[in-house]
Amino acid sequence: MEGGGQSAEFLSTHPSDQRRAGDLKALMPEASAVYQSSTVKYGSGQALTS
Repeated sequence: MEGGGQSAEFLSTHPSDQRRAGDLKALMPEASAVYQSSTVKYGSGQALTS
């Protein structure tokens, strides 16, 4: 490509940063609901123990 621009997303093996961010943002309500319904919650500053 001339000008150093990014290649078309459909030619890539990974989504563009904007697409990835949008997809994650769209999934957050569902992910949050699953997290809230869990009896054990990790990722909120708690230490993981086995």
